[in-house]
Amino acid sequence: MKIYQGPFLSITYEKENSLLVQNWSRTLSCVEHFKSEMLMFVKCFVKYKPKYVLWLQYEFSLIIDKETYLWIEDNVNVMGIKYGIEKVAFVVGKDVFAHVTVIDSFEEVKSALVTRHFLTELDARAWLFETTPVEIDNKKPKIVFLGSDENDDFIFKIENTRNHVSEALKLFKSSVEQQQFTKLNLGRFSELTKREKQVLKLVAEGKSNDDIGNELFISAHTARTHWRNIKTKLNIKQEKDIDYYNKILEIDTPELFDK
Repeated sequence: MKIYQGPFLSITYEKENSLLVQNWSRTLSCVEHFKSEMLMFVKCFVKYKPKYVLWLQYEFSLIIDKETYLWIEDNVNVMGIKYGIEKVAFVVGKDVFAHVTVIDSFEEVKSALVTRHFLTELDARAWLFETTPVEIDNKKPKIVFLGSDENDDFIFKIENTRNHVSEALKLFKSSVEQQQFTKLNLGRFSELTKREKQVLKLVAEGKSNDDIGNELFISAHTARTHWRNIKTKLNIKQEKDIDYYNKILEIDTPELFDK
């Protein structure tokens, strides 16, 4: 039974399953439209008090920011727990980057709602209603390069995704971000001396200036000076930058230390 049709969101209620199903019928253009539709969703579950929620994200392409994460938790998730929602399932849409922000919105605020992400509606419903046993699969997702197409565009496949959808999507996003970061910053990286690369590697491993000094047979003061110069050369602003540069190190100069 359809209980709501808005400019972007359609909601149906399956009384026999105690389930609300949300389908984004149009692409959202801004956060304010998103919030407006989410408040209508809240009104629906307050009225019908379902046990389960299913989000069909096929047309969802809005990048949710961290400020909105908190808004969702305070105005939607907390209310969902209050009114008895037990499980929330998401079916992944076409926009991977947008869906990763949905995953992050629950993880960043450590939401108490039980959520899981799926490739198909069939898998999502099976989990919600526990109609099939959960498959145990310890294989982690990995990205495999398959070559290029007729337009010379690269083709990749993510393996082992079915039971690890969240991990696979975040792996893909991280891989794309790493490629973009490398392309933009490879010139800066090439300006580092071998010693600076050694210091960068040890910093990425969490070593202190004293540890670095002992390992490289230099003083802690010298290690600190190297790190200050590295940050200036590479324009390092946040911890993530160190991780990205460390990945460049692993590819560009795998053997930094004499054996």
